[in-house]
Parts: sequence; structure tokens; C-alpha cells
Amino acid sequence: MPFRRILVCEAPHRPEEGAGGRHIPCAVGVLPWTQGRPWLGVFVRTAFRFAQVGGERPLVPVEGVRPHAGDPTEERPRPDDFVPLRDRVDVALVGATDFVPTPSGRLESRTMSLRFGARTVTFVVDPPHAGKVTIKPPAARTLGDAKPFDPRPRACHDGSSASFLYDEDFDLSVYQAAPSELQFDVPTEGPPELELTGLIEAGTVSLTPPLEPRLALEYAESGSGAIAVPLFLDGMLVDLDAEILEVCYRGHAEVAPPADRDVDRLVVAWATPAAWREDAWQAWRQALRELPRGTFRHAWEREDAVRGEAPPPLDEHELTMARYETWDSLDAPEPEMELERYATIAAELTEQREPRADVLARHRVDDYTWSVEERAWAQKVATADDDPAAEALRERYSSALADARRRLVTPREKQLTARQWVELSARVQRGEPGAELAKLGLGLGAYLRLEEHWREEAAKDPALAEDLERMREEVDERLEKEPLVTPFDEEEEEGKGP
Repeated sequence: MPFRRILVCEAPHRPEEGAGGRHIPCAVGVLPWTQGRPWLGVFVRTAFRFAQVGGERPLVPVEGVRPHAGDPTEERPRPDDFVPLRDRVDVALVGATDFVPTPSGRLESRTMSLRFGARTVTFVVDPPHAGKVTIKPPAARTLGDAKPFDPRPRACHDGSSASFLYDEDFDLSVYQAAPSELQFDVPTEGPPELELTGLIEAGTVSLTPPLEPRLALEYAESGSGAIAVPLFLDGMLVDLDAEILEVCYRGHAEVAPPADRDVDRLVVAWATPAAWREDAWQAWRQALRELPRGTFRHAWEREDAVRGEAPPPLDEHELTMARYETWDSLDAPEPEMELERYATIAAELTEQREPRADVLARHRVDDYTWSVEERAWAQKVATADDDPAAEALRERYSSALADARRRLVTPREKQLTARQWVELSARVQRGEPGAELAKLGLGLGAYLRLEEHWREEAAKDPALAEDLERMREEVDERLEKEPLVTPFDEEEEEGKGP
């Protein structure tokens, strides 16, 4: 049986109501391993740029996040991501910092520190020259005993040599990839706080990730449902040269081997640490409603990272299935298309003058995106509260659709008399709408415009309202005497021949 890739569905993060959803770049990897029981390890690696903008250093998500397999190298000084678990948080530093001579031309040593949570690690760098100095021995040493200090990630145990099968008493601490001085307890309350002093600039720089992921695993067996997989901070790597902070979270869930057959999909959601702490259920609900607009891909496997190749993309059928499987949430996504633009497209589609695909292509919207927007706007208007803001939204929605329909009025509609309208509406309500409209060269959009027009005219003119009511009674009485002919009856008559 061929190997089945595990699907990853990542919901976009919506910072606040009304703001567009934002994809958070990350790499999601899986590793089946066994110790007593079979497990599926899952990690989520993301990265934030902390380049200075004005007087601030905001952490902004960056693209191009890739996991690493195997020992760190000079070209890629990254810890091995494909390990079962890490009991402690590995914090590592790579890159160089600037040293500027004093006015007299002397280079001075600099004391630097790294604080994670409540513990601070202090060290000294003795610059051998001016300019960029890499933070590693022999330039870097501990404070006090002057031992060599190397904050870069180190090689750890290679679990692939034993196919990631471990005895019960195997010590998994061999997978810690930071020097012992930079291994920290996993934070249990609040976001991980990382502060660097003297490394990036003269003062202290805080590098606390603004977002955290959560993970749900859905089993392939029908009825097994989904479970929340606790994710723990696994490691943080500060790349001083690239001005990037990489953050890795890790969790594991029990599975039935083979893992690829037991797991249907992984769902990744992002929110601020405060949102997760205050109301995790609401944060998950918000993420799941936005999942139809998410990204869908295969999880990274160790062999992908070893080859240096991203997992194969989903084919068109797989992508379609993955997208529509997210529509089981009762909450539709928030609309992202401007109401006026949405109304224009909706009105043109209702006209049925052109094929649906042509209308959407002209407005540069694909069919799936339009389906999401249709559902989003329909639910937003239908479920709006009975307050002034909601009432204003409903009025704006109705007005936008009416304006869009009026812009599409045809000369044929303007020629229709009151009696012709009464005859048409009676026949449409009695028979097959499409066939009745086609006889007059009209579409559904035209019918809706006519209906609105004559309703408004009747409201302004009581005498006209009475005439319309009288004409409708006459037409209904006459039509009652006519046999009701359906499209199936017409086809049957045509098929009889002479």
C-alpha cells in the first residue's frame, strides 16, 4: 500500500474584527516514533524578523521557514527538528555582533546577557578585531571562570539510526540541542519572554513571539473525532545576521501504526498568547470559522528535509476535497470582499447573461473564493444583532444589491406595462420561472428589478395598487382554467411527433 502523506490545514489569523485574515508562515513536520507505545510527533516551526523600524523592533512573520534534519552545519546552523521530544527549551544564538573602537582606537570587551523567563545567562565577548565578531569561542567566554562559551546549536543523538524505536528506559534528553547553560524550563504561564542585552544594540531588546500556535489532530477512522494536541515551546534560535527569531513548538499524540493511515489531518490555529489564555475555546472557534480560507499542504517528513525539498503540493482534486472538508463549521468566515464589489458580482451572476466562469474571471475572482464570500456575506447579514449597527449593515447590504441591479436594467424591462408585469409574475409563480422569463427575453435579475419597481410604484400610488390587485385576480382566474404545463410535459409533447 503506498504511503499516504498527512494533510496540514492552517487557518489564517485574523487580528481583529474587520481586518483581513493573515497567513502565518510556518513549517509543520511529523515524526512517527515508539517508546512503549507508538506516537506521532508534530512540530510547528515559525520565524519573525526583528529588524529595526524607527525606534521599534516589531516581530513580523517571515516567509521561507524550512525545517532541518541532521546535525547543524556552518552553512545551516540549525538544530535537528526531527526528534521525538525535548524536555527543556533550547535557546541558541548564531551570527555576529558589531564592535566599534573607542576614540583612542582601543577595542573593549563587552558583557552580554540573555534572559529567558526568570533566569539570565551572562557572558563576555573579547573582540579580536573591529567590525563583525561571531559569538563563539575563542572570542566568547563565560563571565567569571572564563570558560569557552558557544551559544550555537549542537549535534544531538541521531534517532534515525534506530528507526526512532526506543526502549522504555531510553533517556530522551540526548535530544537537547543547546549547550547546558542555554537549556531552560518550559514556561507554564504566559508567553515565552526572551531578552537580549548588549548583542543587538547597546540597550535591551525583547523578542517575545506575538503569536502562538495550537494544534488539533483528526483521526482517519470514522467517528474517532479530533483531539487537541498540547504544544510546548521546544526551542528559540536568534540569528543575529539575518535579524530573525526562529521559534519551534512540539507535541505528540498516540496513534495506531502506521501513523499515516491513522491520522487524517492536522489543523493549526494561531492567536495571541493573551487570547489563548483568556478564552481558548473562542480563539479556536474564530480559527475554525476562517479555515475555509486557510492553506492546505502536506506535512514535512524527515526525508523531505534530508533531500532539501519541500513536500509535494496537493493536486487539484486533493486541494478541492481539503477545502470543502473545512465547511463543517457552523460559523461562516468573516467577509473580506468589499460589499459594493460583492453586490456588483452577485447582481451580474443573477442576470445569467454570461456563464458564471466568465463573470468571475472578469472580476478576477476564482469560483472557490466567490463561494466563500457568498456564504460569509449571507451569514453576516442573516445573523446580525438587532442593534443600530446591525440594522445599518442590513440597509447598506440591501441598498448595494439594489444599486447593482439597477445598473444592469435593460430596455426590454422599461417597455413592460403593468398588465404585462402582472401576467408575467403570475405565470412565474405558477409554472417554471426560467422558461417564462426566457419567452420575454428576461433573466432572473430583470425579474427581481421589475418586482421591486412595481412594489415601489404601488406603494406610492394607491390607485395603481388597486389596479394591480384587480388585474392579478383576473389573470389568476384565467390561468386556473388553463392546464399547468411543466418543462417535462413540453419535452414529452415534442417527443410524440406527428
